[in-house]
Amino acid sequence: MKIGFIAPQSISVVNGGVRTQALMTAQSLVELGVEVVFISPWDDISDTEFDLFHVFTAGYETIGIVSRLRELHKKIIVSPVMFSNRGFKTIQRALTIEEKLSSLSKGIRSEFGIKKEVCNLADRILPNTSDEAELISKAFEIDSSKINVVPNGVELRFLSSKPELFIEKTGLKDFVLFAGQASAPRKNVLSLINAVQELEVDLVIIGDFDNTGY
Repeated sequence: MKIGFIAPQSISVVNGGVRTQALMTAQSLVELGVEVVFISPWDDISDTEFDLFHVFTAGYETIGIVSRLRELHKKIIVSPVMFSNRGFKTIQRALTIEEKLSSLSKGIRSEFGIKKEVCNLADRILPNTSDEAELISKAFEIDSSKINVVPNGVELRFLSSKPELFIEKTGLKDFVLFAGQASAPRKNVLSLINAVQELEVDLVIIGDFDNTGY
């Protein structure tokens, strides 16, 4: 089997979860004997022979390529990477209003409208969690039979990790650990910091900090 991997160009400068997810998924597939090809924007895929294409993220950066793949009658798998604090009913109402106004505002699309279209164009949708799957199914009115949850995993190398070096360097043994992009508001790290202060426990943050106000 030959699979083409397509990810947004932004992962080249944002070394975050999407990039890690794509790389680790590719590694696991190769170990299973699958041929994985990372496709760049400069590659012509119209005449190439792939069994399917795996697109990472449903959004502005991928709607064009997904639409083109559908026109070419290619099989499309999408890992949507969708998160929202809004409930599915709120998203549904917003999309209903957008659809009614589309005749007056052609070319103006919301983030949710684009995500819905990408998910509808896909042959299979692979969210990371059951909550994400439920949100996509209900908010975008997509049959759950089209959705399969594929959780993010943990690299096997961590199985052999020992705590002694960390304890020696930091003096910390029992603590709350956060690992991820700490500067991303949706990770809710500020609330975590406030919570652990009330609990009077140590907090260790491992992750990227940028220069944003958050």
